[in-house]
Amino acid sequence: MASRSEARRPKTGIAPTSAHAVPPATPRAKVLALLALISGAVYAPTLRYGLVWDDPISIHRWLPALRPWTRVFLPPPAIPQFPPDYYRPLQLLSYHIDAWMGEGAAWAFHVTSVLLHIAATLLVYRTGLVLWRACDTAHQASLAAAALFAVHPIHTESVAWIAARPDPMVAVFLLFALLVLASDRFRPVARTVASGALVLAALLSKETGACALLLAPLWAWATNRTKKGQPARSNVSTAWITVASILAGGAYLILRHFGLAHYQTTGFQVPPQPLYSLVSSAGWYTAKLFWPFPQNAFVDEIPRSPLFFATGTLAVLASLAIVFSARDRPTRAHLCCVVWYWATLAPALLLLAKPPAAPVAERYLYLPSIAFAWFLGHGLARLRAHLQGERAKQVATVLAGCVFVALASATLVRNEVWRDDLRLWADTAGKTKSEGMPLRNWAAALLQAGELDRAETLLRQALTRHNTPAGLSNIHSNLGTIAMHRRQWELAREHYQKAYDIVPSGDMAYNLGVVFLHSSEEVSQEQRRTKLLEAKRWFAQAVASSPHDPDPHLGYGQVLLLLGEKDLARQHFQRAFQLGLPPDRVERARALLERGSH
Repeated sequence: MASRSEARRPKTGIAPTSAHAVPPATPRAKVLALLALISGAVYAPTLRYGLVWDDPISIHRWLPALRPWTRVFLPPPAIPQFPPDYYRPLQLLSYHIDAWMGEGAAWAFHVTSVLLHIAATLLVYRTGLVLWRACDTAHQASLAAAALFAVHPIHTESVAWIAARPDPMVAVFLLFALLVLASDRFRPVARTVASGALVLAALLSKETGACALLLAPLWAWATNRTKKGQPARSNVSTAWITVASILAGGAYLILRHFGLAHYQTTGFQVPPQPLYSLVSSAGWYTAKLFWPFPQNAFVDEIPRSPLFFATGTLAVLASLAIVFSARDRPTRAHLCCVVWYWATLAPALLLLAKPPAAPVAERYLYLPSIAFAWFLGHGLARLRAHLQGERAKQVATVLAGCVFVALASATLVRNEVWRDDLRLWADTAGKTKSEGMPLRNWAAALLQAGELDRAETLLRQALTRHNTPAGLSNIHSNLGTIAMHRRQWELAREHYQKAYDIVPSGDMAYNLGVVFLHSSEEVSQEQRRTKLLEAKRWFAQAVASSPHDPDPHLGYGQVLLLLGEKDLARQHFQRAFQLGLPPDRVERARALLERGSH
């Protein structure tokens, strides 16, 4: 037992001849296939990756408490390490599907994340055709935008890391909602209802889906056809989609209220120099879209610097200039890009007031990067169209292709950091100098790999850095686990007790139960019963604190067997089996139960 640590085709038979006509169906299908191949190829290596960072917590600790799957909408209390501010039932539902399809293997979870990125890339192209259809370069702009989106290195965290899946999920649902609004295949009422449902799905994937409440009505206004002679049904009323979005938001709030009834949300705290911090963070995000290097999975400080403040200020001023010039159709599209960017970035900027351990993160750029790709793709297409001579255009195409290849290569290289915890935290620890979290997570990965001495050195070093109470508790817990591996029972108990005193959690109570259980094997019969009773006390507390975690039930059952309380022990063994133990541990536990029952 171990401790833990889219210009529509004309409806006549005349072929379109305008410069901005949409490509025929077959070429368009080829374009979509090419984009799917590119976006899938850059992330195909992740299918061999394991679970990193918070992935095991989401999959191994949350899912057992969310059975049957309908409980993702109304999660029970006391789920281990469950964030009290998160209401993301569709994310959790997707985990259930992955676990069922892959029988718990990591590749199934990675397949879903890659498929979501492919879908998002294709939707960036299709919605781009709608956004830029008043321009002569709609196809080229949309293709460039989708290609850029597919290979941009800033997306590695959102795709390669399973726990960051909600951002691609929101992108897919929101873009699909916008594409439905622009479609003429169904009546406006049907499109409005379907779009409202997709907006709700975006909200149920992550809180950032709230941006859809603004973006869906804006999209209906910016892309409605205004040419004479077109049927009225080609438009979806901005007012109706606004109502549908409000209804979706209301349904979400009701579900969220009941779903998080058992959890107390965290408060807000204004950061130092709030305006400077806000503008500098916006500048950091904007700069990362143009130049994402170096990349870091854990940024422990608000990026306050004159450079980022100037970048943020320029971004705000440029956005305001576009907003006040949005009168005709093309500039309406530009306005749509600007609002998309800031609406999807706003939740990340609001996080500055939580305050989180990492105030900014690369994964928060997945949604804003769509507007960036649309805008830059349109600019590149216009620039190429203004070049004189076919040869100059060919050279421009080749240069753009080289840039895309370079970005794809950078994405492939960055992906490797997310292969396992050892690579991730070794890379992060070298870029984060003040927080102890990367060091203690690196140490935890080394501990799992059996490198006790290196793990201990890193944990001692992490103690000299800034740590939250939970971080300090984690350090002492892992130091206790190292001592336990060395059979230094008293030292292990001291560290576990200190970890429990800092943050009294079910995990720490479980660890104390483990050390008393193991140490009971090396003492006299009289002392053994005393230690087993102490182990029983701690395991009972762990079960009470974490009732959906199988390990405390298993440990409690084991101690009860040794103390002769066989009926109660059998109940806790069965509960551990129901909550989901790995197959190898199930076999060992059944053998132990069978021996103890005789």
